[in-house]
Amino acid sequence: MTGNPNINQFEVTPNSIDLNDISWVMQSIDIESVLDRLGVRISERRGDQIWGFCPDHELFVGKEPSHPKWTINITTGQTNCFTESRGSNIVYVASRLRRTSVLQALEWIMGVSVNSIEAKYSRIKRLIIGYEPIKEVNAFNMNDFFKYIEEGELQSDSISLLCKDGILPKTARDFSCVEFVEGFYKNRLVFPVKDIDGKLVGFIATDVLGLENWLKEHPKIVDPETKELRNSNKDDYRKVRYPYGFKISKYLIGADKFKKNDIAILVEGKRDVMKLHQEGFSGALGLGGTSLSDNQLVSLAKLHPKKIIVMLDGDNGGRSSENKVANKCLDVLDEVFISRVTWGFDPKDFSREEILFFMRNKTSTLYKNKKTHYIGELYEK
Repeated sequence: MTGNPNINQFEVTPNSIDLNDISWVMQSIDIESVLDRLGVRISERRGDQIWGFCPDHELFVGKEPSHPKWTINITTGQTNCFTESRGSNIVYVASRLRRTSVLQALEWIMGVSVNSIEAKYSRIKRLIIGYEPIKEVNAFNMNDFFKYIEEGELQSDSISLLCKDGILPKTARDFSCVEFVEGFYKNRLVFPVKDIDGKLVGFIATDVLGLENWLKEHPKIVDPETKELRNSNKDDYRKVRYPYGFKISKYLIGADKFKKNDIAILVEGKRDVMKLHQEGFSGALGLGGTSLSDNQLVSLAKLHPKKIIVMLDGDNGGRSSENKVANKCLDVLDEVFISRVTWGFDPKDFSREEILFFMRNKTSTLYKNKKTHYIGELYEK
């Protein structure tokens, strides 16, 4: 292909979509797959930049590029050809290479219809605008954790608690679970929480003694806010504790172990995540409750799941929240699945074969603007 065509001839954009900022597009696609489909020759990746040979260089100068002096930002989608000192973005690049309108290029990149794109754009733009920055947790509490994460071990009470759910000590160790031997988090099963990049951001500390025994073991505590030693009381006891200032609702439990294009299974708690991983479901992600926050939704989009299955606990909380969670997930994929476990049980209570049974026989799909209906087998062995 040679010559210098009118490169603006295809740049027709619907009024409802602003393609100057395509960060919302980048959250919904696998950019490396898109580049491969466009035939872009990649040389390397440096931080948030992918370097390669300019794919539309020939369109502008009439000859193929000789050096990999073209980049694309994996977060913003902005491209830059250093040979020509020319910038663009991946949507316009695809439009020129495929000789289609910008809107058709956008459809091709995202793999969905025009109506779906416009609806997704509106939802994700609202999501980005309302995104709440994540603050660092109190250093005092995290120092406690860093002190014990290397030397801490699981004690008999923690192992007993895990065994009730069929979770093996090896699985707990794979998730770096420990038990503190002193301090405010003593006698608790401590589960580290990491973000999608693997950075340690906090932890979940679950009691293994019960209120009465905990008060006997902790007659005095160091106040987590004032850092002063004082007598403990029943208000100091909670079944689950977090570092002071840490909000589990901002993170997806187990996100650091998620592999791109895996099937995301949204469950409630850390033990659900551990048990499903143990049973071979590596895409299990914990919400830390029954709701999906905007921060968690942004993280879910960045993980690029192949499918999303909502599998909350079989109780009133889970049943009443599953549709809300699934509807919110439609900001990430246009098809979301809801799978129900037996009433009165949690996902952690079942074996792999039982989980597969629920996925195959107790699962419905939720489509945007469509009714929920039954489907057959969902999760491949």
